[in-house]
Amino acid sequence: LGSPKALAAAALSGWASLARAAKLKDSRARQVFLALAGPTDKLLLSVSFAAWGRAAVQCRFEQSLEKMQEQQAQTLEKAAGMLAVALGSPKALMSATFKSWSRASREAKTKEI
Repeated sequence: LGSPKALAAAALSGWASLARAAKLKDSRARQVFLALAGPTDKLLLSVSFAAWGRAAVQCRFEQSLEKMQEQQAQTLEKAAGMLAVALGSPKALMSATFKSWSRASREAKTKEI
């Protein structure tokens, strides 16, 4: 190792060996990263679709609940109107008639749209 050429060759050989080891380590790190990132994409996609599905079901449920509550309110309104008419109150008869007309006109407008 006394000659400058031998010393330079040994230094270059050592440096090349370190560079190969670093490159191999970097390559393995990249492979591990890609292996971990790949399934994450699929997991994220499946979680997103599952959340979307739950939101759609929740939306349908809320819509049906609102529709049912509206139907119950209409039924109660009709029953109250029929009771008032049966009791013979002229004011109740006029009120029931107006409510029925109002409901019928609203339904006709929504059917037109």
